[in-house]
Amino acid sequence: MSLPKFRVGDVVSWLSETGKIAGKVIDVHEMPFRLNSHRHNATQDDPHYEIACLKTGRVAYRKAKGLILERAAA
Repeated sequence: MSLPKFRVGDVVSWLSETGKIAGKVIDVHEMPFRLNSHRHNATQDDPHYEIACLKTGRVAYRKAKGLILERAAA
């Protein structure tokens, strides 16, 4: 089963401990990167998405698994 691919500008949501969170994809990482001394093993087959929360503006880094497309970019 192939994971969905999202684009910059897509609005996605996911479930967290506090409930459903929605955000806008602001970047797609397809190469490994470090952030706050944590290594993210992103690849072209399994990219990591940089998502800004619509409610708070905080940035999260998520994989496609668990993300739900709410609204595609125009």
